[in-house]
Amino acid sequence: MTRIDLPPTLEQVRLKTLMMSLFPSERHIQKCVQEFRDGLSAADVPEEKRISFLAYFLADVASTLPHHTTFKLHLAAEAVAALEQLANGNADAERALADALGTLGNVLYGTGKVSQASTALKRALTLYQQMDPVQAEQIQSRIAGCMFSYARSLLALGKLEEALAHLYSTRDRQRCLAFGDQKWDQRNLAITLDLIPTVLRRLGRYDQAVQAHQESIAYGEALVAGGDDADFRILLANACDHFGTTLHLIGHVKEALEWHRKSLPTYEELFNAGLMEFARDIAVCLDNIGTALYGLKQYPESIQILRRSLEYLDTHPIDQNPETELLRAATLDHLGGTLQATRDFEAAARNHGAAHQIYSRWVAAGHRDREIDLAISAASLGTTELFQKRYEAAYSRLLEARDLLRSWVVEGFLYSREGDLARVWARLIECLQKMGRYASAENELWRALDVIPQSDEIFRIGTRFYSSLMYINEQDLIKGGLPRDEILQGFLDFHRRIAPYHSPTWRAAAAKARHLRATGGSLESAVSVLSDSAARWGESEPQAYLELGTFLFESGMYRNSYEAVSSALERFHRQLERERSGLRRRSDKDIEAGLSLAISAFRLARMITARDAARETSRLERAWILDKQLRIFEPWETHLSEAQRTEVAGLRRWLAEGYTTDLKMISTLHQMYEHNFEVLLEDRWNEVREQLLGLSQRVVGGDLDPDDAEREAGEMTASLAHSIEVQRRRQQSRIEVTRRLGVDPDTSYPELQSLVTALTVWSLLDRDVDSPKAVLSLVGTAVEGVLKTHVFLPYRAAVRRGAAQPTLLKGYFQEFLTKDDDKLMLGTMCELWHLLVTATAESCDTRIAGLVAWLHATMPNSGSLHDAGLDTLDAIRRLRNRGPHFGEAATADDVREMLHLTLSGPAALLPRVYAAVST
Repeated sequence: MTRIDLPPTLEQVRLKTLMMSLFPSERHIQKCVQEFRDGLSAADVPEEKRISFLAYFLADVASTLPHHTTFKLHLAAEAVAALEQLANGNADAERALADALGTLGNVLYGTGKVSQASTALKRALTLYQQMDPVQAEQIQSRIAGCMFSYARSLLALGKLEEALAHLYSTRDRQRCLAFGDQKWDQRNLAITLDLIPTVLRRLGRYDQAVQAHQESIAYGEALVAGGDDADFRILLANACDHFGTTLHLIGHVKEALEWHRKSLPTYEELFNAGLMEFARDIAVCLDNIGTALYGLKQYPESIQILRRSLEYLDTHPIDQNPETELLRAATLDHLGGTLQATRDFEAAARNHGAAHQIYSRWVAAGHRDREIDLAISAASLGTTELFQKRYEAAYSRLLEARDLLRSWVVEGFLYSREGDLARVWARLIECLQKMGRYASAENELWRALDVIPQSDEIFRIGTRFYSSLMYINEQDLIKGGLPRDEILQGFLDFHRRIAPYHSPTWRAAAAKARHLRATGGSLESAVSVLSDSAARWGESEPQAYLELGTFLFESGMYRNSYEAVSSALERFHRQLERERSGLRRRSDKDIEAGLSLAISAFRLARMITARDAARETSRLERAWILDKQLRIFEPWETHLSEAQRTEVAGLRRWLAEGYTTDLKMISTLHQMYEHNFEVLLEDRWNEVREQLLGLSQRVVGGDLDPDDAEREAGEMTASLAHSIEVQRRRQQSRIEVTRRLGVDPDTSYPELQSLVTALTVWSLLDRDVDSPKAVLSLVGTAVEGVLKTHVFLPYRAAVRRGAAQPTLLKGYFQEFLTKDDDKLMLGTMCELWHLLVTATAESCDTRIAGLVAWLHATMPNSGSLHDAGLDTLDAIRRLRNRGPHFGEAATADDVREMLHLTLSGPAALLPRVYAAVST
């Protein structure tokens, strides 16, 4: 595009040069550029215009040339240098400079100069952002393209979080542009949507990556449906292939293979049509297919496919793309791994070595993001050398892999690579053991503990390491630097160090979460660990909620911290109330410790309320909660130390001074209605509290007589009597289910909620003529949910992972195994259940052999299911079918029989199932 009116002779040269760039012959273009320079030298123009003409001409030519060559790099760099002389305060020149910097950045990236590319693109973005909004609006597509290129350069430098943020910004900008029918903008959006899940995958955020892949594929399918365009079909094929890669990483290898194979026909069709550049895409897809076949242990097929991939790279012309070499390295590495699995170690070492050389060159050229690939390649090569007993060579490669991965985990905060680092450390320790360097091996183990103490792999290798030393003679141990008398102490120290991360307690969860934060892991993952811990242990040990609240407060998440601390105080309150009511289970020392923790929790609550981010609730709401929490200490004054009593008094003064009017309303409320509201159903309690607070405000304001307010409150609470009784009966039903099954429906067993509801309904309405139907239906639903949740869904997942053999039964159950629909009815389960419970060690129907083998391998007490007395599912199904959706009458006897078969009888089904699945 002409930015300045050139003299006619120079304009002719410019147009000729741009035409030549469409059919690139670098020699001819160089000749045209020189012709323009000569013409410009001969022209009678001022020096400033001479610079302008040359700058705009070079920028035009550089932006038009299709391939990233040294000649194009020189043109772009010269254009940038010339435009910098013109850009000071000149809006047109600054825009031209931003465009030229974008071109220069892309050329630098394409020629492997990633760091310089990132600098140029960042400068271009800065200029675009400083541009007049009206002018910027006209070139939104160009700005989005520059933003994408900058994100890609950040990705190559290993700055994943920063790259992801810019990709999201690019996506949002491109979505505004892609509303029309502009194919270019739609194509760019599709490319961005496809790169986002790749970055999420490399960050270890696999759930988010899967969602992003699905969005990318959906957009690609919409584009293809809008018209049979080859570019759109290519983009859709790329999205499918990349989705397969992510599925493979998270263990869904069969599904990954299907997505890879779905992409291949598009590439082959275009290649066979004469578009030779698609040889590279075929090679990529074949590499992914070969890797998936390796994951399925189909080694001969994998080797054949991977060699085909290399043939495409070697024998077909590949477009001028330097990353083709990286593809070759990845395929060589994958082929090496497959050959190693077939124990062809020499061939495996050759392939791993060739891949290692390629990655080393790229890292040396400044592509730090390839350090991960270099580390994995070095680890694979080291493992191959280890298998061939070349211990020194193995040690050298494994040490290289350890240093690279440790740098990314500790300094680069790449938490998702801790598993790779743990496996490398395990191999390194094994190698040092083979070399007889036992003290060095122990040192490596303790280095691993400093970085990834929560790793199961490190726990296993450490235990195995110390155990194996017990069988080595004293002389060899001394020679290896680790005398026998140091082994036992080392073993004890190891377990003492690692126990907090592997014990099933809230303290272990807290240690793991703080380790994640300390090593730069995902804050979201750390909070998830503590939230799960609080949900699991918080009812009996409120310290789990207090730990969560403290962690959130330290991380600046004040509102969430306040909620967690409030939950801790509520549970401390409930525990202390049970102690007061005569259900004493704790010693005075334990109660004093609990009170001390409660004071700590309230102290934290006070700190949180000082933060603006915590002030989302009203003052009256906060005052109500804080007042209720502070009342915890009133009955336990004698158990508090003098210092604690002083602190509690200080907390009361702080509350009274900060919330005077609010506390006056609350005091009026307590005088009106002194019952313990916490026995009410939670949803009704919120409603009633709002109404009572309204009454108290009217009393304080003088709009309502206290006697009238108390009468209104009495009428209000009378309507809640039934709700209180329902809640009491439900609690009794929950206790009964917990006693019978050994699990609490209100914690982690939602499939039992319908059973609790059934028992509650029966206890309240046993004389109602319609209640038997409802109870039968609810109990049947519970049985259906239990079997599906604890037996059939886990079995289906194992079948899909390849960890279990499918059943040979035909019909609906086979469809359940192969489809994503989770519906599985009692009627479908009946035949399968009959074969399962009647199977014995000597006699098992071959059609369900896969299910039986999986049960024995995964369930600690699966033998309890093999009891013909449990062959009651068909009877349970028939009783359930007398429920509300069927016309057959149901009676109280039917309910008693149903409960006998499922819960209370000597061979009841549900207790046996939970006994089988519980450790």
